[in-house]
Amino acid sequence: MTSVSATASTPIRRNGGGGGGGGGGGASSVSVDKVHNPYGSTAGAGSGEFHIYRHARAREMARLKGLDEEEARAQADAEYAQKIEGWKNEEERKTEKRRKKRKREKEARERKKNLELGGIIAGPAGEGGGDGNGGEGAAAAAAGGGIDDEFEYVPMQQ
Repeated sequence: MTSVSATASTPIRRNGGGGGGGGGGGASSVSVDKVHNPYGSTAGAGSGEFHIYRHARAREMARLKGLDEEEARAQADAEYAQKIEGWKNEEERKTEKRRKKRKREKEARERKKNLELGGIIAGPAGEGGGDGNGGEGAAAAAAGGGIDDEFEYVPMQQ
């Protein structure tokens, strides 16, 4: 029992891991890869070798097909993500344009309200001179200034 317990506690060394304590631990150990092709080393092929080859070829073709499908799926996902990003940018651009328009309209309403409160222009459109300019024509004419002073009205003769 003592020899088994002594050998069980000692580390197992693989090729190139011997003596000297030079730090050649697990990093330099050789790993053995499992051989997946079951072909023998004999010169002639038996009657079952074709079936083994056929199955191995089918596995490889399935693997390649899977890689192609995965690549195509990744490309389609990238194209779709690019489309989505374009749509988002377009919507953001439109939203920003609408936001600016709403802001301009709100500022115009505020300016008009302040002008009305200051007495520079007449009140709402229904109370003005009825010229369709929001009451600006009558108030501007009464105040002696405005847009109408710029042009002179000359009726057309027939």
